[in-house]
Order: sequence, then C-alpha cells, then structure tokens
Amino acid sequence: MNILIYALLSDEKLMSKLQPLAELEMVRTIYLIRRDPFVLDKVRTYCPPALFRLNNITLEFYRLFIGTYLCLFKRIDIIMGIYILWHGVLAWALGKLFGKPVIQNLIGDEFLLWQRNEWMKRIILSADAIITRGDVTRSQLIEIGMKGNRIFPIPNVFDFHKVPPAPKKAKQFDLIYTGSLTPLKRIDILIDAVYLVKVKYGLYTSVAIIGDGPLQATCRKHIRRLDMENQFTFFGYQNDIYNYLHQARIFIMTSEHEGFPMSMVEAMACGLPCIMPDVSNIPTVAIHGHNALLAPVGKPETFATHIHSLLTDEALYKRLAGNALQIRDEKAREYSVEAITSRWRLVLARFAD
Repeated sequence: MNILIYALLSDEKLMSKLQPLAELEMVRTIYLIRRDPFVLDKVRTYCPPALFRLNNITLEFYRLFIGTYLCLFKRIDIIMGIYILWHGVLAWALGKLFGKPVIQNLIGDEFLLWQRNEWMKRIILSADAIITRGDVTRSQLIEIGMKGNRIFPIPNVFDFHKVPPAPKKAKQFDLIYTGSLTPLKRIDILIDAVYLVKVKYGLYTSVAIIGDGPLQATCRKHIRRLDMENQFTFFGYQNDIYNYLHQARIFIMTSEHEGFPMSMVEAMACGLPCIMPDVSNIPTVAIHGHNALLAPVGKPETFATHIHSLLTDEALYKRLAGNALQIRDEKAREYSVEAITSRWRLVLARFAD
C-alpha cells in the first residue's frame, strides 16, 4: 500500500504522525509533499524548488503538479491531507480526479472554522476516513453530518521516557506558554489575564513565551501598551522545550480553538499544573480541579482568577502538580508507537485490496 500525504508541521509533530504508519507492514511507501525534506524509513519527500517558493500561488501549483505526477506514475492507494487548508483540499481534489480514497487528518477542531462554508464542509464530509484527536471532536463531526464509522480518534505518539527529570533549582517563571503566535491561540487573552492579575491582585507574574508566529510584534505592542515589558520574555522557537518547562511553575494556554495540544502533555509530564481553555478534547485529560484549571474561551477574568489561585494557594498547587505528573503512567500505553500503529492498522484495513 502506497500513501500520498500533503503536510507541513514541524519535524517533531510530523514524526509523531508518520512513524506509526511507517511501522505498518502493509505500508510500502509514503510519498510526502512538503516544503522541507523529512527523513524516515519508507518516506520519500518531494520539496518545491526555489523557483516555486516565490509565493503561495506557485507553491500550490507545484504541490498540485507533483501530486498529479505521483498519481499518474506511481501506484497510489490512499491520499491524505494533514490539516484541511490547503493540504486537505489538495488531497480531496486528487482523490476526485483519480478516484482514490481520501483520509482527512484533522489538526484539532479546525473543521469548526469551516462548517458554515458549504464547499469546505462538503470536502470534509466526503472523506473516506477522518482522523481526529479525540472523542469530543468525533461527536462534533457526527453533529454536522459525518458518518461515525468513518471517524477514527488517533492521538499523536508521545514517548514519556524522553522527558528529563526536573533539576533541583528555583523556578524562573510563574507562567509558560509554548506554541505558535497565531490568531487562534489568542495570546491577547493571556496578556490581558496577566494584566488583571497585576491590577486586581497586586501580583507581578513572570511569563515565558516559547514559539514564533506572525503575531509576535502585535503581542509585544500589546504588552508595551499595558506597561508589562518586564514581565514577559520571548524566547522564540526552541528545540529543547523541556529546559524551559522545568524553569516554570504553571503552563497556560488561552486558545480560541484547540484539538488536543501535545504541548499540554509535555507540560504535565514535567509536573506542571495547567490552566487551559475548556474546549474540544482538552477536558478529557486536563481535569478541572484535579490536574488543571479550565476557563471559558475568551474570558481573561477567569484565567486571571486561576493564575492567582495557583500562585497563592500552595496546597492547591501541589495537588494539581502531583496529579499532572501522573500522566506519565496514565497515558504511556495509549500514546505509544505500538498502540497508535494498531489503530492505524484498523483504518488502513478498510482500504486494503
């Protein structure tokens, strides 16, 4: 079985999705169309030459062209897009053109952004299989008309053994955020929550921001306007995320949409209690009052209250931190390569000759 995949993602995130597929004996070759090379057994990567990187139009033309070439001259059995726009759209187009089954691998609850767009909704619902990050997303898809027997919740691979032990030294930051600086992440809510903690409770919290994105300048301007430049430190993208997680007391996300963020799992594996938005599949692991505190989307006041509670109630902090650390035992099997490979085997068996 040969699979054609459109994707972007970081190397680490892409590895967590492709490694289980590559482990399957039924998979012969994975043809990956991506901007940058990617090394993994069974994976052949096709990257656009510099000429086609001039703008998005030439880039998408190349990706469509090379996908068409592969469908014409290689035996492609399945086409998969990881993220709907534009990877899933290209997968859908080639699937229609060549009569191939299509798998849409959703990143979080991104489909909610498109459910009112009839064209995009049709693309999603026409998939032969949809991969989600949890049962909550599965239920949401069924509500908009997707057949339940085509939806498969499959988490990313996560190896808890790679998480280093915490060094015995004082924490440098009260809060840490790791992820992209994009509109859906609503970093403005995080900034406003920290400001409310300062003006309402008189606490000057220190925040580490790990990640890059188009809104970095906007975030810095927002922080400057609130006179909190001394409270935020931007570190940009970092490969060794655990070095920074071990320097913080609390992990926080204030996203408008999420599926199931692995950054939350990384934080819990380091023993950090999490303050999270109450959306999608997050509450299936981040349990309010047990290992995390949840807040409604877009409510900086509630996020501020949770920050204050964890920074001032030592008993609450210790209980949530201890429970967060238990994720290492609770999810080790579920997130293993072996378990996820077994799930993919069931999905691909539907398309086997």
